[in-house]
This record gives sequence, structure tokens and C-alpha cells, in this order.
Amino acid sequence: MEDDIRTAFNAAADFPGCSATRRIDDNLSDLKAQIAANQRGILLLNKLCSEFSLPVVHVYMKAIQGNAQVATENLLRETAIKHPKPLTAVDYYDDGTPIKLAITINATSGTAIFDFTGTGPQTLGNMNCPISITHSALIYALRGAKTMLLFGMSLYSPEC
Repeated sequence: MEDDIRTAFNAAADFPGCSATRRIDDNLSDLKAQIAANQRGILLLNKLCSEFSLPVVHVYMKAIQGNAQVATENLLRETAIKHPKPLTAVDYYDDGTPIKLAITINATSGTAIFDFTGTGPQTLGNMNCPISITHSALIYALRGAKTMLLFGMSLYSPEC
């Protein structure tokens, strides 16, 4: 299977303006680490469910998600009070492509809209972010903004 993965990574160079990975061994090590972490997570979740039952685990997971959601909403409310106007930032990739972000916070509901309007177009390089990566980055930033938010991305409810 490793040969197939190497072939797939190298195939990226067949597309105009693209190149193959520079560090295939690092990529393969990353994939192996991700697989090992997922396997360990599966093992531990199965053990937890065996010990306490799936319904009990679901109840506690929902409670953790609820706590993370309340903490995030409180963080956003506090931020909206201090900064009632939308928060804006712009940064640039090495090639000059802008990444623009405007965050509009609803102080009543504790929700926010993250608007990337004005960000540069998709490029042929490796700097594009699928929506899942964008969501992960936003959750990570919110988590880092308040020490109370100590929960992993997977513990956030989709409504957050």
C-alpha cells in the first residue's frame, strides 16, 4: 500500500503548475501517526463504551459539547462587548495572495460570522484550504482565545 501512496503523492506533479511532495517520507510518517492515533482512539472509545455503555458515553459527550458551546458563546459575547464593530484582518501568502477575514459577532446570541470575502482565488499550489480545514482552524483559534476552552475540535457540536 505504501507504494500506491507514494505513486498518488507523486502524481500531483502531472497537473499544470503543481509539483510532487518534497518530503514523501515525512508525509508517510504523518499518515502512519494519524492511523495509529485513530486506532488508539477507537480502542479507547470501545473500552469506554464497554465499561459504561454507549448511552452513558453519549450523555457525557453531549454534556462536554454543551459546555464547550456555552464557553464559546460567552467568549464571543465578551468580545462583542469590547469590540462592537466587526473584527478585520488581512495577511498575505508569500506570493502576495491576500487572506482577508471579517468576524461579525452577535452579542445577544454569542454567535459569529467568519467572512473570508476578499481572500485571493484558489491557487495551483498547496496553500488551499478545504472547508474542513478552515473550520478546524477557526475552532482552534477560538479554543486558544480562552483557556476555559480546553476541549478538542471533535467535541464541539456542529451548531457551535
